[in-house]
Amino acid sequence: MTGLFRLAEETGVPLAAVARAHTVALAVFEVDRLWNAVRPLLDLAVFIHVGREKVWARLMKRHAEAGLFTEERNREHIGRVDLPNYDRVEATAPRADLVIDVVSEK
Repeated sequence: MTGLFRLAEETGVPLAAVARAHTVALAVFEVDRLWNAVRPLLDLAVFIHVGREKVWARLMKRHAEAGLFTEERNREHIGRVDLPNYDRVEATAPRADLVIDVVSEK
């Protein structure tokens, strides 16, 4: 959803409206159906799993570095927008042939 956040910033359209439009577009264009149709054409599907806590920390850092909002606002945004998107993507892991867990960074 970071792209939606950026779109809202760049267009001046409220984030809630951008998110609603995105949700409608996913449904209207049947994005899940399209991805399901593509899957048989792939030789290998790989899912890179990054733990929720690590994602939370990365997002907090990214939002803080952007300096646009308070820490409280960033926490609210991540909880309301980014983590639900994380959950949606995470739910697709069983479709993959191979799941790679990111356990550390260097």
